[in-house]
Amino acid sequence: MGYSPLAARVVKTRQKSSRNGATVDTVLWHHQAGTNSESVLAAMASGSRQVSSNYVVTNEGEVVGVVDEAERAWTSGSATDGGRGASWDRRSITVEVENESANGWTISAAAYAACAALAADLDRRHPGIDLSRSDHLGHRELWTGYRASYPTACPGGLDIDKLLAAARGGAAVTPPASPSPTLPAPAFPLPLGAYFGPKSGPAASVSGYYSHRDDLRRWQRRMAERGWTIDADGLYGNQTAKVALDFQAEKGLLIDGKIGPSTWAAAWTLPVT
Repeated sequence: MGYSPLAARVVKTRQKSSRNGATVDTVLWHHQAGTNSESVLAAMASGSRQVSSNYVVTNEGEVVGVVDEAERAWTSGSATDGGRGASWDRRSITVEVENESANGWTISAAAYAACAALAADLDRRHPGIDLSRSDHLGHRELWTGYRASYPTACPGGLDIDKLLAAARGGAAVTPPASPSPTLPAPAFPLPLGAYFGPKSGPAASVSGYYSHRDDLRRWQRRMAERGWTIDADGLYGNQTAKVALDFQAEKGLLIDGKIGPSTWAAAWTLPVT
């Protein structure tokens, strides 16, 4: 089957198994119970945790393919439910959604838009799936409705009815080609006078190697969304320095390669060109 055309990239894993002939007729929605999708993807790819999913949706609205739709991802199995959770996995496309915050495990607007787009795409490509609530289940509903998997609050703050309404209405059927130029920038995460820069710099230069790695990763991921070639590894290296310099030159900013408050904010507030 492959992956949805909405998948911006693929992070493959060996943590998967056969569907054993099961027909795909359900979408299972999970939340990550965390705000760092890159760590979740790394765990899936490395096998450090026995878990995987067909897709991961990030806060920024990126759809990442992990397990090919032809295969079963490992999301709902339990050693104590008589194999019922694993059976649901075999018939389902499973989606892990990154949380915007740990306060109520909220989901960002961009992630909702991407989830709606993915739901509409799965509806188009899979005859057994439609945009009905019975075909889209939250993880906790497996236990409350079928005594499958295990008791859980997952998918947290993800409102499945809300994303299905958007999918039915045609909202976000495809994700935007580029982020909105009018998005407010998140607060600059470093203290006054500090900036993201090389490890060899002065004390004010924060490289991500010792602190604020997730914050630098957030800027890198935003730049990747804008179309720049950059690895979201949370480390200030040669690639990030070049992107910062080129971006500053393009936007008429001070060209010093330092990701300070102005270069940080511009990634969200200035138009994509």
